Amino acid sequence: MKGSLVTGYEIADFERRRPEEAAQNRDDLEALLTSGKIVPPIQARYPLEEAVQAMAAVAGREKMGLTVLNVSPSR
Repeated sequence: MKGSLVTGYEIADFERRRPEEAAQNRDDLEALLTSGKIVPPIQARYPLEEAVQAMAAVAGREKMGLTVLNVSPSR
């Protein structure tokens, strides 16, 4: 892989350097989510009693989708 270059991307740096573009990106993403054109996958659901485990999964980056914390009892 001669001549290859791998670089990282830091979203906070983009926010600081290009705030107007970052704001437009957030607006565009919100529109896509609201319209249902994109739907993030739900990786896991936790009852409120397992909030500590849910937070550990999020903090540990053990997921590839949304983590949902159910705050009302299931029926």
